[in-house]
Amino acid sequence: MSNAQEAILDGQNSHHFYFLEYKLLDGTTDTHVLKTLKAIEKDDIHCQSSRQPNNPAPSKVYKLIAFGPSLAERLLPSTQPLSIQSMTDLSGPEFGMPSTQADILFWLHGSDVSDIYDQILSIQNSMSGLAKLIVDQAAFTYHNSKDLIGFEDGTANPKDDARIPVALIQDGSENENGAVVFTQKWQHSLEQFLALPIDQQEKVVGRTKVENIELEGDDMPDDSHVSRTDVKLDGTAMKIFRRSAPYGNATEKGLMFLCFACEQKRVQIQLERMVGCSGDGLSDHLMKYSTPVTGSYWYAPSQTQLDQLIA
Repeated sequence: MSNAQEAILDGQNSHHFYFLEYKLLDGTTDTHVLKTLKAIEKDDIHCQSSRQPNNPAPSKVYKLIAFGPSLAERLLPSTQPLSIQSMTDLSGPEFGMPSTQADILFWLHGSDVSDIYDQILSIQNSMSGLAKLIVDQAAFTYHNSKDLIGFEDGTANPKDDARIPVALIQDGSENENGAVVFTQKWQHSLEQFLALPIDQQEKVVGRTKVENIELEGDDMPDDSHVSRTDVKLDGTAMKIFRRSAPYGNATEKGLMFLCFACEQKRVQIQLERMVGCSGDGLSDHLMKYSTPVTGSYWYAPSQTQLDQLIA
């Protein structure tokens, strides 16, 4: 049975999501980080126990804590070193992906936005003295887990117990049930994409829009999103577990991409194939209509590792 942080695999009925990414300020010590994380845990308990008598009991808020690779290696020494590198800029002939590698990620989700917001305020109050907030983004479930472009997101996700070997490290070390995490904010040119005829939208994505069926044979373009991200390496499918969520207001629309993997190369090879720097001369047609503006790799320790760290 997995002892991963429950936010990774649980809370499938969450409708509200929040991403907070922090870069440590110069001079911040690891001791200061650990004291702050302990304070955040105490404040979260306070948030859940300080309701007014006439208010309902707080709903479940799932919270993931993850660390940038360099901070993770300092805070979590292991006999089996983590094989996770920081995000670096990727450049292809036409497209690129920037790195905004940060140090601490909090990802929250649940059914009640008020309870999530209480914890956001608690986290920011604690973190403001040691780190700069560089990603501060709410997201939400849209029409039964669709991206704003109208296609279902995460169609190829593994189900039930099949998620564990894909999403979590299973190497028997202290890192067992930890996860490689990748976050990336995408800004959609939504009006431009939706102006395409439906059959052209389907060729960009690689699936039918209504039936959500993957295109086959000559109908599947080599530069479709599915073609660029559905890849095998040495006979092993580079599967990842996605938990992305769209965000938007009247003027800005996009996707907060989030995935978990048992190894970093499963994510990295997909990113390289998308931007067109994998050596085959192809890139992802979807990037004509959506632009990445952030990118960070993280390590999410198991709940056991995390408890030991901030005990």
